Amino acid sequence: MRLRLRLAALTLTLGLALSLVAPPGAQAAEAGPGRAIRVGLGTTLTQVQLSADGAYTLVNLASGAPVLDGSAGQAVTIQVNQAGLAVAGVGTFTGPLRLQPAAGSDGQPGIARSGSKRYRGVLEVSRNAAGLITLVNELDLEDYLPGVVPREMPPSFPAEALKTQAVAARTYALYQMQNSKFAGQGFDVVDTVDSQVYGGVNSEDARSNAAVQATRNQVIVYGGQVINAMFFASGGGHTENNENVFTASVPYLKGVPDYDQESPKYNWTVTLPLVEMQKTLAGKGMDVGTVYGLEPAGPRGVSGRWTTLALVGSKGRLEVKASQLRLALGLNSTLFDIVPHQEGMQAVQVPLAADQPVTALAAGGQVATVSPGQAVVQGAGGTRLSLAGQPAVAVGKQLVPASLELVGHGWGHGVGLSQWGARGMANSGHTFDDILRHYYQGTSVGPRPDLAVSN
Repeated sequence: MRLRLRLAALTLTLGLALSLVAPPGAQAAEAGPGRAIRVGLGTTLTQVQLSADGAYTLVNLASGAPVLDGSAGQAVTIQVNQAGLAVAGVGTFTGPLRLQPAAGSDGQPGIARSGSKRYRGVLEVSRNAAGLITLVNELDLEDYLPGVVPREMPPSFPAEALKTQAVAARTYALYQMQNSKFAGQGFDVVDTVDSQVYGGVNSEDARSNAAVQATRNQVIVYGGQVINAMFFASGGGHTENNENVFTASVPYLKGVPDYDQESPKYNWTVTLPLVEMQKTLAGKGMDVGTVYGLEPAGPRGVSGRWTTLALVGSKGRLEVKASQLRLALGLNSTLFDIVPHQEGMQAVQVPLAADQPVTALAAGGQVATVSPGQAVVQGAGGTRLSLAGQPAVAVGKQLVPASLELVGHGWGHGVGLSQWGARGMANSGHTFDDILRHYYQGTSVGPRPDLAVSN
């Protein structure tokens, strides 16, 4: 769809994370086959209340000395202040402080608690560069995954789909342990969609736990190296090339047919009033004044997703990546068609670019096409004013919609593994390794290699 301005004098066609310094003692270790993963649970806390299901010890990592020994269910409150970390009833320490649960009577590692949330491994508290608390859960990778898989994929999905998610999540975590954007903050991943969602023990489910165990140490490899195993919910019939959504071309992140027809977001429709779009986008740094419309500004990707879109408004035309616009407007995907609704004639003004061709009346009554900088305005009394170097605006009337209906397909960024597609393939009899090789082209699935992780 293209929107056109029809003006009296001319016709225009319009194309429409905070990084903190790592606290002392909290630097992430080098990635390796045996290293535990560090999960950031928060960086803006002023107080935490920690405990464990059984006995535990709170240790000051700066000295290696125990701060206190706690019994099952005994909570310890830690607050941050200018001097460091204040442990209620004990004293203030520079930290970091680590809560280490004792092993249970069955010999299994104990469970730590942060408030009502339960975690395997240990909990570490440090004072960060912003003067707030950073809370980290450090644990074995295989103990981390049971808290991820059921938060990323419903445990009701077929067993082979859950295995697919387990291997993708393990591979993604390993890649992040080497290439983490959070390394400067002392952890590898966070517990939200900025990495992959992690809920600790509270989120575990027997079905997804079985998938993690059944695929233990299995990872996805391309060219002998662990891949960046990106995944999302639903492709709407086809996934997309990485370069059309993010940046670089990645050989194993190419668009393929998706089998997600049973996804609840396989088809979707949303109506966006232009007035609301204007408010939302202006608040996210995309201010084009009064919004007149939205139109393509680049080709569609291999899946049919838009790569670039343009906002048209009274302040001009702004081209943005479709993936950026999706996040700003909260859209399910970038695979959609644009349908204008309730169109009506409105007075509009559109800034002209310096090289924008306009139609002008030349001497002798002849019509000529020139740039604004070549045009001259003639006023009362024969006054002539050159527009060279001056801002020029086209004023007139245009058929402007009151809202845009987006008729779309799919859910998520569209790159890598489709979770609903994995479900569809599993229901058709495919095994988890078949599914992974389909969505990550040219890869193999096997035991975790003792290799450097790919860049």
